Amino acid sequence: RPMKVGKEELAGIDAAVELHLRQDHKAEMARYERIVQDFVSAFDKKRPGVTALRDFPSEAGQPHPRALIELDASVLGKSVDAVVQELIAGSPAIAVAHGRTGIFLNPQSLKDEEVPVVIRRLREVLGIR
Repeated sequence: RPMKVGKEELAGIDAAVELHLRQDHKAEMARYERIVQDFVSAFDKKRPGVTALRDFPSEAGQPHPRALIELDASVLGKSVDAVVQELIAGSPAIAVAHGRTGIFLNPQSLKDEEVPVVIRRLREVLGIR
C-alpha cells in the first residue's frame, strides 16, 4: 500500500511527458548556447584571476552546455566559497553550483530576463566594471 501510485502522480507524469514532446529542443539548445556565450563574453579575461569558458557536459552528464567561471583566489583575493556566499547574500540572492576552482552558471535554470541580472551581480562580486 505505501508504494501505490495515485491519480495525482499519474496526471503529473502525463503532463510532464506532453510538455517534453511539445518542446522545440533545437531552439532550446540554441538558447542555452547563446546564454553561455553571453556569460563567457561578460567574464572571460575581464579581470586578472577570472577566466570563463563553455563547459560540457556537466558532472551529471546533462547534454547541454553551461559556463564555467574559473577563479584564481591568489590573484582575485577571494576564494570560490567567498564568491558563492556573496552571491547568495546579495540582492537578488543567486545560487550557483561550484567546484574547487570556479562556479558554474547553468542556462537551463534561467529565464532570458534573468541573464543580465546574474551578469550584473557576478560582475559586482568580482569587481568587474
